[in-house]
Amino acid sequence: MSTACPGARRQGTKSVVPKTFVDWCTVLGFAIALWLLLAKPCASIKRKVLNWSAERSQQKTSKRIEELQELLSRIELLPLLSEFENMVLLGLAGIAMFIAITPALAALGYLVALTEPTPWVSARDLVKKILLALLVMVNTLIGVGIARTLETFREQRSQAYRDIIEKDINELKARSKRQPESGIHTDV
Repeated sequence: MSTACPGARRQGTKSVVPKTFVDWCTVLGFAIALWLLLAKPCASIKRKVLNWSAERSQQKTSKRIEELQELLSRIELLPLLSEFENMVLLGLAGIAMFIAITPALAALGYLVALTEPTPWVSARDLVKKILLALLVMVNTLIGVGIARTLETFREQRSQAYRDIIEKDINELKARSKRQPESGIHTDV
């Protein structure tokens, strides 16, 4: 029969729920890094939202079409990448992302699995933990920035991206011709 309090935790068991400010900063940094990793879905959603909002009025539609045509004219001047160059840039972006995410994962594992929550932390230890969390977050953001730069460079030089922009322009033009007929999206 155990003499411990009913609500007491057993010795040696650890909770995986973040308890301190630094733990939460690490989890938040990890979540931001994962969100930034999903840049392609975010870019696709952003493009669709911008196109949708442009359909609300004729003026916004024409402005969005002009922006897309300007973007297309700028990137058509850039040379297309070969398949090899495309794969090299994809690999470099992946390596940069791996290098950026690894310290964040290690810090998350360390803080969640190997640190014991204490009721109080000295100011010196708190400063050290906050600086560690900030360093990991800065490292992650720098790596993600490098990967995004490579991805943007690669994307602007791909035929698929140019085709997507042309498709968006054509869809917006087709919808703008239908807007006055429906009477829903007209300007006052």
